[in-house]
Amino acid sequence: GSGRVTRALLRRGFLVKGLDLSSPMLSRAKESISRLPIRFRENADLVEADARDFSLDKKYPLIIMAFNSFEHMYDRVDIEQCLKRVQQHLSPNGLFVFDVQMPDLQWLMKDPGKRWSRSKFKHPITRQWLQYSTNHVYDTVTQIVHIRVYYAPLEDGPLKAEKTIELCQRKFFPAELSSLLHYNGFNIQQSYGDFEGSLLDDDAESQILICSKSDTVFPPSEVSA
Repeated sequence: GSGRVTRALLRRGFLVKGLDLSSPMLSRAKESISRLPIRFRENADLVEADARDFSLDKKYPLIIMAFNSFEHMYDRVDIEQCLKRVQQHLSPNGLFVFDVQMPDLQWLMKDPGKRWSRSKFKHPITRQWLQYSTNHVYDTVTQIVHIRVYYAPLEDGPLKAEKTIELCQRKFFPAELSSLLHYNGFNIQQSYGDFEGSLLDDDAESQILICSKSDTVFPPSEVSA
């Protein structure tokens, strides 16, 4: 991604290998990291590769897949390939940490013909006033939500006409995710409903999972948030 998590880890003294399939995102991450003091930025190594098919030079004690990235594993093949690569790169006592959104059925089944989340904002670079809105179609068979994000100009500026961005996310239910991890060689050591360590319950908006290889068992105190 943009290097947000990488920067935070570097500032805490970690050696970080960052992986992304997108060259523009890697360039943005490198630019962001370049603003750190040299003692931090020299500990970063960014690699262009696919999360389903990568081969690095070592095993790692911690692998993080942040900001709902796992929701771009759209089918069983994608999921198995990704988890296989994580298995291959995780040290014997290592942890795999990732987050996905908790499926919100009321939101998923909204009318795809209407616009939602209409809001006015000023573009942070061009300073042009725009209106943001969105809608989506949820495929209940594949569990993929097809999202359309609309940006409409509210005044003269660089954006002359409405622009539409499309993205897809696979939604994972907790019991389903637990089974997928189990049958791909992982144990869930801890699960949370947010990044403050709240319980994973009906009110949770996210699922934050701390996983290990199936043959590794930790005392709960060692994997707590």
